[in-house]
Order: sequence, then C-alpha cells, then structure tokens
Amino acid sequence: MFTRHKKEIFIIFSLIAAYFFTRLINLTILPIFTDEAIYLRWSQIMAYDASLRFLPLTDGKPPLFFWLMMIAIKVLRNFDILFAGRLTSVLCGLLGLSGVAFTAWILFKNKKISALASIFYILSPFSFVYDRMAMADSLLTGLYIWAMGLSILLVKTARLDISLILGAVMGFG
Repeated sequence: MFTRHKKEIFIIFSLIAAYFFTRLINLTILPIFTDEAIYLRWSQIMAYDASLRFLPLTDGKPPLFFWLMMIAIKVLRNFDILFAGRLTSVLCGLLGLSGVAFTAWILFKNKKISALASIFYILSPFSFVYDRMAMADSLLTGLYIWAMGLSILLVKTARLDISLILGAVMGFG
C-alpha cells in the first residue's frame, strides 16, 4: 500500500506539517482574550471538580471542547494553562483541515483539488486566528465541515451507515 501511494502520503504529511508549523509557532505570543480566560478557567475548574463538568451549559456553550481542554490541562499540568488550551484548539483545527480535504474529495473526486482546498484552509486568516485561540470555534468549525461533507456523501449514496456517522458528528457539534 505504501509503495503505491507514496506521493499521496507525502502530500498528506506535508500538509499536516505545514498546518502544525503555521499554528504552533509563537502559540502564546498573542495576548489572552476575555473569552479565552473564561473558558480556560471553566476547564480548569472542571478538571478538578467532577460535579461541575457541565459548567459551560450555564452560558449555552456545548461542553465537548471544554472536556477536551480539561484533559489537556490535566495532562500538561506542568505547562502554561494558556498553552494547554491553545494546543487543544490547534489539534481541533486539524479536524477542520481533514474535513476540508474530505469534502473537496467528495465533491470533485480529484486529489489536486482536495490538496489545494487544504492549502487554502491552512492559509485562511479565519482558520489561522481561531485555530490558535483557546475557544470552541475551531472544533465547531471542524465538526460543521465534516457534517457538510458527510451530508453531501449521504445525498450521493443514501446509505444508513453514513447517516448514522453524520448524526454522531452533528451530535458532537
């Protein structure tokens, strides 16, 4: 398998490396924003008090991102809490990158267009800013992109397994 798809594997790893290179350089150089501080504090509280694991629902926020950030805060306890939160957002942004590649592949069935769409995602100022901030926007964007791609695939194929996966992705979002 690896010998037949050397070029595609190289392109995939190059795109992932470019994504991490653009997102991880000077990750904590931006000043902390008000919403980031609130979300980091919520995740910090949630990490050490199990009775408050649904704290973001008091503000109407879906808790999945905060649960992921809570795990990062506990795992990276020796690091800066801002770094742990922003790293979670960077990793969630990878979901958006893969979703763009998947959606482009489903729409056009062309590897070059899929790679070009991924490059546009990496260079997009919107994704660049929000993937580097400890906010739920990068996770929600990635899940919405995947939901769009799976919706297109569901319309094209009308399969039960695709509809179940789409329902799970929308539920996570």
